Formats: sequence, C-alpha cells, structure tokens
Amino acid sequence: MKVVEGFVSGCGGSEDDLARWTTAWRRIRMAKTHETAVSTYETAVSTHENATSLPTNRRTAS
Repeated sequence: MKVVEGFVSGCGGSEDDLARWTTAWRRIRMAKTHETAVSTYETAVSTHENATSLPTNRRTAS
C-alpha cells in the first residue's frame, strides 16, 4: 500500500485520488486471492476425482 500512496502523492494526487486508488488496489488483490482459492479448490477436486477413478494395483498374499 505504501507504493500506491507514494505513486498518488508523487503525481500530486488528492486525498480523494488516494482513496480511489486504494480501493482499486484492494479490489484487485481480493480478486486475485479469490481466483487463487478457486483454482486451488478445482485442482484438489480434480486430483481427487482422478485418483478415485484410477484402477488400484493391489497385490494379494499368495
């Protein structure tokens, strides 16, 4: 967030500009966090489904 503050300040932005940039930055970060969580969940489900559908190779005692 310090980078956003420095950018807005360095460009002569107002407090309103800072508030808008801060809100936008948080929305982007939240969207990325959500995408990562969904992707991780989908991978876990897919891996589980693939693992349970594969034939097992169990040896029986003779």
